[in-house]
This record gives sequence, structure tokens and C-alpha cells, in this order.
Amino acid sequence: MDKVVLIYSGGIDSTVLLYKLLHEGSEVFPLGFDYGQRHVRELLHARQICNSLGLLYVTVKLNALRDLCDASLLRQTGSIPDGRAAVVPNRNAVMLSLATTFAVSNDIDAVALAVHKSDYADFPDCRPEFLEAFEKAMQLATERPSFRILAPFLSLTKSEIVKMGVELRVPFEKTWTCYNPRFPGLPCGECPACLERRKAFEANGIRDPLQSLTER
Repeated sequence: MDKVVLIYSGGIDSTVLLYKLLHEGSEVFPLGFDYGQRHVRELLHARQICNSLGLLYVTVKLNALRDLCDASLLRQTGSIPDGRAAVVPNRNAVMLSLATTFAVSNDIDAVALAVHKSDYADFPDCRPEFLEAFEKAMQLATERPSFRILAPFLSLTKSEIVKMGVELRVPFEKTWTCYNPRFPGLPCGECPACLERRKAFEANGIRDPLQSLTER
């Protein structure tokens, strides 16, 4: 059985990857990051899903990111008009580096993350060339040439990930995506993340189980 540290947010993509890894027989160590994101509610959903699966969910505080940059995703108010506005510079490099520390400290040779094809345009640290270079850097930094960065969704769109999740019976109703949750924690249905999520379900001819919450 392979051991793998999964950067796990509680969203659709990382939850499908969690179920995929478990289905393939991997021993998964889910790791979450609280970096001051306005949608920190996602970590609550991640913990609930892990609890339902009997997995320990470890979270790491990275609130210092809010002191270093002024990304829209780190502000608690204001709009996020598009995906580009949600970019936190170098976020994946920071999380991957800490996940590598966690992995190597526990004698684990792989870190997985759920970046996908639809992320390429807005997020430079989701692209294949970045991940290839980072994997090499971590091999050198840890003196572990067998260390791997796993990104099995790189060639998939979000709609294809949803299709895989349906096949794996992922509890999508337990996941969280929204950047601008309404009180008491309802998705807004209007932010870029909510719209992308809805389109991914519609492309598969099915209804997002959270959509009814946005229509109240």
C-alpha cells in the first residue's frame, strides 16, 4: 500500500482525489492549510469528510500570508470578480513545501494535490512545468530521489473530475467551494468558484446538490 500526503481543502477537486486515492488502496494523510482565506469554512467540511472516513485531518496555520500580500481571497470583504482575482502568489509552493516536510518526517515519499487543466490560465503554480520543477527541488532539498509530487488531474477539466466523483460516489453535498458564503454558511451561488462548480455539474447533466441552498 502506498502512503501519500494529500493537500486537502474540502472542495470538489481535492475530495474526488481523496476518494480516488483511497479507492486505489493508498494510505492517505490529509493535510489542510488555514492561510486566512475568506472561505475558511472549507476546512470544516474537509474535517467532517475525513471524520466520516476515519481519517485524521491535520491543519496548519499560515495566517502570515495575509501580512505579506493583499490578494482578494485573503480579504474578508469585497468581491472576487474572476479567477485571476483569487490568486495568492506562490501559495502552492508554500503548501507543497510544508507538505513535503510533513511527508518526509513521516517517511512518506509522495505529496498529492488536485490541480487540474481548468486552473492553468489563472494559477501559474498549477501548471505542469512548475510541478515538475518543484518535484526536482524537493528531491534535492530532502536528498530523496524517490520523492514525488502527484497531480493526477492535470489533464482533466473540472467537469471530468465531477464525472469521476460520481463514479466514486463522492458525497458532493458535504464539499465546499464558495468564496462568499451567506449567513449561516450558505453558498452565494454567484462568485467565480460557485459558477465554475455549477457548470461542472451541468456539463454532466446533473444538479449540484448544494444548488438548492443558493435558491432559498
